[in-house]
Amino acid sequence: MKIHPIADIFPMMEDSELEQLAQDICENGLLHPVVTWSDLVIDGRNRLAACEKIGVAPRFEAKRFTDELEVIGFIVSANIRRRHLNPGQRAMIGEELRAPLEAAARERQRLGGIEA
Repeated sequence: MKIHPIADIFPMMEDSELEQLAQDICENGLLHPVVTWSDLVIDGRNRLAACEKIGVAPRFEAKRFTDELEVIGFIVSANIRRRHLNPGQRAMIGEELRAPLEAAARERQRLGGIEA
C-alpha cells in the first residue's frame, strides 16, 4: 500500500523499536488499525511494517476528509507528539510541511472551501 507523502516526512522507528512493536503485536494483536485515506496510508506505517515483518494481516480504518488540508492536519496531529522527536527534527519537519500546507490552503481557496 502506498504511503501519503506527508506521513513519509516523519521518521520511521529504529529497527530495535520496530522489533519490539512486532513482538507486541505477536503477543497482544494489533491494537490500533492502520489508518488510510483514499488508497494511501496516513497513520500507522510502523504498525504496517511490523505486521508485514511477522506475517500478520493488518486491520485498516478508512477516514474521510473534505480536502488535502484536513488530511495534512490529521497526519501532523497523529504524529508530531507521538514521536520522540528532538527540537531540530521538529523544526526540519515544520520546514518540510510549509510548501504542502501552503499548496493545500491555496487549493482549498481556489475551490471555494473554508478559508485557511
